Amino acid sequence: MDVSTRIVTSEIGTITYSLVRKRVRNVNLRVRSNGQVVVSASPRVSISFIDNFVASKAPGLLEKTRKTALSKMKMIPINFTDGEPVTCFGEKLELRIVSSDKDDVNVEDGYLIIYQRDINDIGKSKRLFERFVIVPAVSTMSSMMTTFLSFTSPMICMLATTFARARVLLQSTRGQPKYLA
Repeated sequence: MDVSTRIVTSEIGTITYSLVRKRVRNVNLRVRSNGQVVVSASPRVSISFIDNFVASKAPGLLEKTRKTALSKMKMIPINFTDGEPVTCFGEKLELRIVSSDKDDVNVEDGYLIIYQRDINDIGKSKRLFERFVIVPAVSTMSSMMTTFLSFTSPMICMLATTFARARVLLQSTRGQPKYLA
């Protein structure tokens, strides 16, 4: 089993992955729980084919690594108390909960500030924080999808992906179609 680290540049960005050469029939692409991208392939498959394969999967890899990062963030418990250290978008910030007429979240001068009416409502603080973290991630994905497929909106891409998955599931539950038998 031969393991090497490769770097591929795609339209979206640079992807670093580990290439594992072993006896497999297909080229297998996985994102581990730590966010590491691993490709396993037969020694007979060319490096250029594998690099092109990884570059073609860049949008899906970006989505998977984003979900991995969000799930890791969920694993770090936040008590939502004033002065608590919080990591957000890779930055270490100090949490401030401020009473305000309008609900909002901002990052200013090393502080993550949650503005809300009732500063003792921890559930509200949590919902505001989650919305603050998830909306930029979805926005980034949408802008990348429109850049990658400029002729298509992100919603169309999501619908096409959903319909494709539904079609595959439907075919797998029905078995072989009658017209092919």
